[in-house]
Amino acid sequence: MAKSSSQKTVVQDLPQPSATELNRIVRPPEAKRLSGRHWDTLERNHPELIIRMGKRCVGMRAGHALQLHKARTGA
Repeated sequence: MAKSSSQKTVVQDLPQPSATELNRIVRPPEAKRLSGRHWDTLERNHPELIIRMGKRCVGMRAGHALQLHKARTGA
C-alpha cells in the first residue's frame, strides 16, 4: 500500500530517541543510513567516532551518526 503525499512522515513528528538508543553501537550499514554518508567517508573523515570491537567488528554510536546527519543537513 503506497502512501499518498499527504501521509508522508515529517521528521519533526518522530519521537526523540532515548539516551540508551543514542548510546547503542550500530553496524556500518546502519551508521551509513543514519548519517547519510558512505562508510568509507566516515572512516576517513571521522576515525575518532569509529568503535573497534575486534579485528573485523566495527561500529559507531547511533547518536554520533545522527549528529553527523544533522551537521550535514543543518536540521
